[in-house]
Amino acid sequence: MNAFFLKRISGHQLQAAQITEACRRLNLFYGLERMTDLAYHTNMSLRNLER
Repeated sequence: MNAFFLKRISGHQLQAAQITEACRRLNLFYGLERMTDLAYHTNMSLRNLER
């Protein structure tokens, strides 16, 4: 069970880092960065970023 939960947690930590980077970039560019560019620079799919 530990391995299962550790695997799930690590995925969320990566996602949290990607969301943090997306917020940083939005602040840096005053919210004017295109969603496709933001998805590219955060290594997320456009669909996941929109969620």
